[in-house]
Amino acid sequence: MTKEELINILETGLEPNEIQELNIDELVREPGAKGCIKINDVWFLYRDQDERGNISFTGPFNDKAIVYAIAVTFSKSSLFQKYKFTEQEMDIFCKSVFSSLEEIRNLN
Repeated sequence: MTKEELINILETGLEPNEIQELNIDELVREPGAKGCIKINDVWFLYRDQDERGNISFTGPFNDKAIVYAIAVTFSKSSLFQKYKFTEQEMDIFCKSVFSSLEEIRNLN
């Protein structure tokens, strides 16, 4: 899925200001920044960057699951039910947290 395809899907349920707040396929290092990046053909959601620049990454997600992960982040999951997590994807969303890009790149 390309950045443009992801934005088109998200526009069906998110407000324009929410989409503008989201950094898609780029890593922005600012307090409060949130977004998603694609690494090795899978997506990782990032959010909760603190004032020291620490970022939490969650993933990996396929194209369908990243849509739902973003929807959950904005409390809009009810608008994206066709992308709803499987049990395994929910487990990844809740428990699979990384603290650096290096940690993600070393998964394989």
